[in-house]
Amino acid sequence: MMMDFAAVMTGLSQVAVDAGVVERAYDWPTADINPPCLVVGYPEGPQPFDATMSRGHDRATFPVWIIVGALDRRNVRDRLGAYLLPLKAAVEAASTMGELAEAVPWASARVQTWGVEPFAVESIDYMSIKFDIDVLT
Repeated sequence: MMMDFAAVMTGLSQVAVDAGVVERAYDWPTADINPPCLVVGYPEGPQPFDATMSRGHDRATFPVWIIVGALDRRNVRDRLGAYLLPLKAAVEAASTMGELAEAVPWASARVQTWGVEPFAVESIDYMSIKFDIDVLT
């Protein structure tokens, strides 16, 4: 069975809200955002089939942005670092935490990379942290 993108994307956004990383999360790319918030994107570029032998697991890397606020605000710069470790800890612990592990649609998830970058929505540029999250289902 192929990975259920909708379930994984919803799971990533819900883990961030449940862990208190953000109050608002969108489990799909949308132009209707209210920062600070989290947005889960679709996997970018080529993704592998059959991460383990004989269709045992699937793997994909999902981009996730925490959009902090307007690009030109000093307080946004000051708040960026506060999101790094909490999101990493929440995502990576979710598959091992009792009841939560039963609710998430993955076997493991790991934050591979992160970077600070602008996030444009219509004509507004926001400052964001982009995380690339490797998910194994």
